[in-house]
Amino acid sequence: MKMSVGLICLLFLQMSCSTIKNGESWKMRPEDKTIGLTLLWNLPEAKIREIVPPNQIPRIQNGTGVLMLFLCSTDTYYIGKKEYGHLGVAHLIVPLENEISIPETIGLKNQAIIRGLDQKGFGVQFGDVRLRLEEKGDWVDVEGDIILEKGEMHFSGRAENKKGNQVSLANTTLVGKNLQEDVLSGPEFYQPISFKSITVNQKGENWIQKYDLTSVPNRIWVNVYFGVDFKYLNLRPSRMKSHTH
Repeated sequence: MKMSVGLICLLFLQMSCSTIKNGESWKMRPEDKTIGLTLLWNLPEAKIREIVPPNQIPRIQNGTGVLMLFLCSTDTYYIGKKEYGHLGVAHLIVPLENEISIPETIGLKNQAIIRGLDQKGFGVQFGDVRLRLEEKGDWVDVEGDIILEKGEMHFSGRAENKKGNQVSLANTTLVGKNLQEDVLSGPEFYQPISFKSITVNQKGENWIQKYDLTSVPNRIWVNVYFGVDFKYLNLRPSRMKSHTH
């Protein structure tokens, strides 16, 4: 009986540790070597609408919407006040009118934020995400990998080491499948390094293959001095307004 009670308590603790509580933050800081890689494709409106849930209206200009594949790496991240180790995560992102939709997220199952997002109903599939950035004087080399059970994606490129002006977004709002529930909202900031080209290699079942994306994105940039502090909200406050990339 004691062993059963102990096992139940252990399972409860494990579940509670991986849950994002309402009002709790997911924080990544520049001092923890947080970096991001964004690949952006311009796609026809019909194709963009196939990616997001029916209740979400993508931002469309001249019949074209935007699909972004975003990889992020940080040595340390936080959920609330609890510190965790290395995080590699990838999001499929579609800008909406006042929010950013994340229809799919990839990360390791044992990472607390990935378990938390999975429990909150965000579209999660498990896989390994790695991103490396190396400054070599006047140049910056970037390499990214997304490894899935039945497929993989690899990205590599070099750009001039010219950091752009600081981008500060006071209230970025990330939404999952439902616009009214389960949102992450908070400030984001970074300095971008623009890339002219990047090599994309892929095989098996992956986002490039699934959405029939071209091997050359329309825009590529790296986020350096990158940080976010997103609070989880399980019910959208009235009149919430936000800005996207």
